[in-house]
Amino acid sequence: VLYWIHRFVPNWGWSIILFTLLLRILLWPLNTKSTMNMLRMKDFEPHQKALQAKYEKFGGDMTKKAEMQKELMALYKKNNHNPMGGCLPAIVQMPVFFALWSMLNAVYELRHAPWLGWITDLSAKDPHYVLPVLLGVSMLAQQAVTPAVGDPAQRKMMLFLMPAMMTFFFISMPSGLCLYYFVFNIVGLAQTWWLRRNYVGEEITA
Repeated sequence: VLYWIHRFVPNWGWSIILFTLLLRILLWPLNTKSTMNMLRMKDFEPHQKALQAKYEKFGGDMTKKAEMQKELMALYKKNNHNPMGGCLPAIVQMPVFFALWSMLNAVYELRHAPWLGWITDLSAKDPHYVLPVLLGVSMLAQQAVTPAVGDPAQRKMMLFLMPAMMTFFFISMPSGLCLYYFVFNIVGLAQTWWLRRNYVGEEITA
């Protein structure tokens, strides 16, 4: 697909951007479903906390914890909700990520292929670390607008930990891969913001 795009756009950097946009369009329904699933999980939080309070007196009793989980899953089922429904888009994009990683390290045409400005080789790391930093910032913004569920302290830790880890990881990665992931995050950020803005919560049947 990238080769096909490059026939019409004779710059590998812009070709990667168009490829990313095309992939985002294809994944749009899946990502919409994933985000709506997380927003729906927020609606369940009061009921989940009520269940936790109900079973809190039993402490670490594993039998009672299993009963609580069973009751929680019954609540999800009653409201036609799948708590694992948000995982599919992440699984789908991983093969693309690894394929691009492999390609940018191996395909001859991308060796010393410039994009613009300081990016003179898309198969090499960003010499000024601009793209890895922008990637980390975009991931931080994405984490901030993503519907937050679960333990607040853990969410706060992950809000900064994941972007920091990804920035560190991408510092030595090919700049073409950083470009792909940065554009992917930016479109995802816009999609999540739009869905959150227009989301109307549904009543939970207890």
